[in-house]
Amino acid sequence: MAYLTITTLQNNVLSPIVYGNRMKLNPTAILLGLMLWYLLWGVAGAFLAVPILAAFNVYASRTPSLKSLSTFLSD
Repeated sequence: MAYLTITTLQNNVLSPIVYGNRMKLNPTAILLGLMLWYLLWGVAGAFLAVPILAAFNVYASRTPSLKSLSTFLSD
């Protein structure tokens, strides 16, 4: 039970905050991205969610019509 509690807190609270601060991504966007990609692709999607978000943030920041999405994704 302790392992489940620690793992759940680490995956749902700590990881989005740490990844968000390190990569300058919004922790809420990371959590939503993790849930979306996990539902679509399973474990592989969960591993690829943050790099996909980071790449999309770079693309959105360089595309004028996606500036508002880039503002949401960046911290």
